[in-house]
Amino acid sequence: MTNIIERIQETYAALNKDTVESDLLANLYADNVVFIDPLHRIETLPNLQVYFKNMYQNVSHINFNFTHTLGDDQSAFLAWDMTFVHPKLNGGNAIVVPGTSRVQFANGKITHHQDYFDSTAMLFGHIPLLKQIINLIKNRLN
Repeated sequence: MTNIIERIQETYAALNKDTVESDLLANLYADNVVFIDPLHRIETLPNLQVYFKNMYQNVSHINFNFTHTLGDDQSAFLAWDMTFVHPKLNGGNAIVVPGTSRVQFANGKITHHQDYFDSTAMLFGHIPLLKQIINLIKNRLN
Protein backbone atom coordinates (compact mmCIF):
# COMPACT_ATOMS: atom_id res chain seq x y z
CA MET A 1 0.00 0.00 0.00
CA THR A 2 2.73 2.50 0.93
CA ASN A 3 4.45 1.70 -2.35
CA ILE A 4 1.49 2.81 -4.47
CA ILE A 5 0.98 5.95 -2.38
CA GLU A 6 4.62 6.83 -2.93
CA ARG A 7 4.24 6.11 -6.66
CA ILE A 8 1.20 8.40 -6.84
CA GLN A 9 3.12 11.21 -5.16
CA GLU A 10 6.18 10.68 -7.36
CA THR A 11 4.09 10.51 -10.54
CA TYR A 12 2.21 13.71 -9.81
CA ALA A 13 5.47 15.46 -8.85
CA ALA A 14 6.99 14.45 -12.21
CA LEU A 15 3.95 15.27 -14.36
CA ASN A 16 4.14 18.43 -16.44
CA LYS A 17 3.40 19.42 -20.03
CA ASP A 18 6.71 17.90 -21.14
CA THR A 19 6.23 14.53 -19.38
CA VAL A 20 2.47 14.02 -19.65
CA GLU A 21 2.87 11.98 -22.84
CA SER A 22 5.49 9.69 -21.29
CA ASP A 23 4.67 6.36 -19.62
CA LEU A 24 4.08 7.98 -16.21
CA LEU A 25 0.31 7.55 -16.31
CA ALA A 26 0.45 4.09 -17.90
CA ASN A 27 2.76 2.92 -15.13
CA LEU A 28 0.30 4.08 -12.46
CA TYR A 29 -3.20 3.54 -13.89
CA ALA A 30 -4.87 0.33 -15.09
CA ASP A 31 -6.10 0.13 -18.69
CA ASN A 32 -9.73 0.09 -17.49
CA VAL A 33 -9.36 2.92 -14.97
CA VAL A 34 -12.33 5.08 -14.01
CA PHE A 35 -11.35 8.66 -13.09
CA ILE A 36 -13.96 11.01 -11.62
CA ASP A 37 -13.71 14.60 -10.46
CA PRO A 38 -16.42 17.24 -9.90
CA LEU A 39 -16.29 18.19 -13.59
CA HIS A 40 -15.50 14.94 -15.45
CA ARG A 41 -15.95 11.20 -15.60
CA ILE A 42 -13.30 9.48 -17.69
CA GLU A 43 -13.08 5.79 -18.45
CA THR A 44 -10.02 3.92 -19.79
CA LEU A 45 -6.36 4.84 -19.71
CA PRO A 46 -6.22 6.29 -23.26
CA ASN A 47 -9.03 8.72 -22.43
CA LEU A 48 -7.36 9.64 -19.14
CA GLN A 49 -4.11 10.33 -20.99
CA VAL A 50 -5.93 12.69 -23.38
CA TYR A 51 -7.57 14.45 -20.42
CA PHE A 52 -4.24 14.98 -18.67
CA LYS A 53 -2.55 16.10 -21.88
CA ASN A 54 -5.23 18.76 -22.44
CA MET A 55 -5.14 19.87 -18.82
CA TYR A 56 -1.35 20.18 -18.66
CA GLN A 57 -1.14 21.98 -22.01
CA ASN A 58 -3.54 24.66 -20.76
CA VAL A 59 -1.76 25.55 -17.51
CA SER A 60 1.59 27.23 -17.20
CA HIS A 61 2.26 25.63 -13.81
CA ILE A 62 0.70 22.87 -11.69
CA ASN A 63 1.89 21.27 -8.49
CA PHE A 64 0.39 18.87 -5.95
CA ASN A 65 1.45 19.06 -2.31
CA PHE A 66 0.25 15.91 -0.54
CA THR A 67 -0.53 16.72 3.07
CA HIS A 68 -1.92 13.45 4.44
CA THR A 69 -2.37 9.87 3.30
CA LEU A 70 -4.26 6.90 4.66
CA GLY A 71 -4.71 3.51 3.07
CA ASP A 72 -4.75 -0.25 3.09
CA ASP A 73 -4.01 -3.00 0.56
CA GLN A 74 -6.91 -2.07 -1.73
CA SER A 75 -7.53 1.66 -1.40
CA ALA A 76 -6.14 4.95 -0.17
CA PHE A 77 -7.15 8.51 0.59
CA LEU A 78 -4.76 11.33 -0.19
CA ALA A 79 -5.30 14.92 0.94
CA TRP A 80 -3.58 17.52 -1.20
CA ASP A 81 -3.28 21.15 -2.16
CA MET A 82 -3.14 21.76 -5.90
CA THR A 83 -1.45 24.97 -6.98
CA PHE A 84 -1.85 25.93 -10.60
CA VAL A 85 -1.49 28.91 -12.90
CA HIS A 86 -3.78 29.35 -15.88
CA PRO A 87 -3.18 32.45 -17.99
CA LYS A 88 -6.92 33.15 -18.27
CA LEU A 89 -7.84 32.69 -14.60
CA ASN A 90 -7.14 34.92 -11.60
CA GLY A 91 -5.13 37.35 -13.69
CA GLY A 92 -2.55 34.64 -14.37
CA ASN A 93 -1.77 34.36 -10.64
CA ALA A 94 -1.54 31.09 -8.74
CA ILE A 95 -4.72 29.43 -7.51
CA VAL A 96 -4.56 26.98 -4.61
CA VAL A 97 -7.30 24.37 -4.35
CA PRO A 98 -7.42 21.88 -1.48
CA GLY A 99 -8.78 18.46 -2.28
CA THR A 100 -8.84 14.76 -1.56
CA SER A 101 -8.43 11.72 -3.78
CA ARG A 102 -9.85 8.28 -3.12
CA VAL A 103 -8.07 5.61 -5.11
CA GLN A 104 -8.65 1.89 -5.42
CA PHE A 105 -6.01 -0.37 -6.86
CA ALA A 106 -5.30 -3.93 -7.91
CA ASN A 107 -2.10 -5.55 -9.15
CA GLY A 108 -0.11 -2.40 -8.43
CA LYS A 109 -2.25 -0.08 -10.57
CA ILE A 110 -5.08 2.34 -9.88
CA THR A 111 -8.44 1.05 -11.10
CA HIS A 112 -10.64 3.82 -9.68
CA HIS A 113 -9.66 7.41 -8.85
CA GLN A 114 -12.12 9.95 -7.52
CA ASP A 115 -11.18 13.52 -6.68
CA TYR A 116 -13.15 15.72 -4.31
CA PHE A 117 -12.61 19.49 -4.46
CA ASP A 118 -14.52 22.75 -4.73
CA SER A 119 -14.84 23.42 -8.45
CA THR A 120 -15.96 26.97 -7.66
CA ALA A 121 -12.65 27.64 -5.91
CA MET A 122 -10.77 26.04 -8.78
CA LEU A 123 -12.45 27.48 -11.82
CA PHE A 124 -15.78 29.25 -11.67
CA GLY A 125 -14.81 31.71 -8.93
CA HIS A 126 -12.08 33.09 -11.20
CA ILE A 127 -14.21 33.91 -14.25
CA PRO A 128 -15.33 37.54 -13.79
CA LEU A 129 -19.05 37.22 -14.63
CA LEU A 130 -19.45 33.91 -12.83
CA LYS A 131 -17.52 35.26 -9.84
CA GLN A 132 -20.05 38.10 -9.51
CA ILE A 133 -22.98 35.69 -9.70
CA ILE A 134 -21.40 33.31 -7.16
CA ASN A 135 -20.68 36.20 -4.76
CA LEU A 136 -24.27 37.45 -5.14
CA ILE A 137 -25.62 34.00 -4.28
CA LYS A 138 -23.24 33.65 -1.31
CA ASN A 139 -24.25 37.08 0.01
CA ARG A 140 -27.93 36.18 -0.22
CA LEU A 141 -27.33 32.95 1.68
CA ASN A 142 -25.55 34.81 4.44
